[in-house]
Amino acid sequence: MRSEKDAGKKGSRRRVPALAFYGYLNRYRTVFIPSLIALFVTAGLSLAFPYYLSKLIGSPTGSPLEMLNSTASPDVSVILSNINQTVITLLAILALQAFIAYWRVRGFIKAGESALNDIRVDVFSRLVRLPLEFFQRHRAGELSNRVSADLAVLRETLLTTVPQLARQSVILVGGLVFIFVMSWKLSLFMLAMIPVVILAVALFGRRVRAYSNQAQNSLATSGV
Repeated sequence: MRSEKDAGKKGSRRRVPALAFYGYLNRYRTVFIPSLIALFVTAGLSLAFPYYLSKLIGSPTGSPLEMLNSTASPDVSVILSNINQTVITLLAILALQAFIAYWRVRGFIKAGESALNDIRVDVFSRLVRLPLEFFQRHRAGELSNRVSADLAVLRETLLTTVPQLARQSVILVGGLVFIFVMSWKLSLFMLAMIPVVILAVALFGRRVRAYSNQAQNSLATSGV
């Protein structure tokens, strides 16, 4: 009984590690893991667009230097054929990416909403087992608003933040490899900018986290 009281006193101040939510997602791994693989595939397909666009914008018959050194006139039919082939390839990649993205989003929504439902059930099951003293110190409106706000943040994290983080990480690594193949000097310049970007994101994220906590506290105290 005393442990329940201590949990009621310290529960609001105890930080829960992010990996604690892995158990909820693990229950739906048959849906989550294929969706994650589909996310990596769509991210990889996104890297094909710069390559084919460079072929479309550049010289379809070779490098510009080769065209300048060549004395023969370019074959217009060959150029048009290469352009048409590149456009068709881009459209095919776009269609494949859209098809996979549909099932990816559907899978993430199903796994994320199911995990959130389990979290919601466990949270309310925990609340109803707390002692009466806990509810005397905390208003019902405050508890309801805090639970709703926290679940909204979790929903945004599971359905948007985590997938976008994984997708952008793949695009970042693949883009750096693509740029390194094209120009290693340009890739070194971009790598030198990464610490600056990370520092800016850390400072900005700290302020956003403070504002988010303030907004959640204000929303909780406004409950009746």
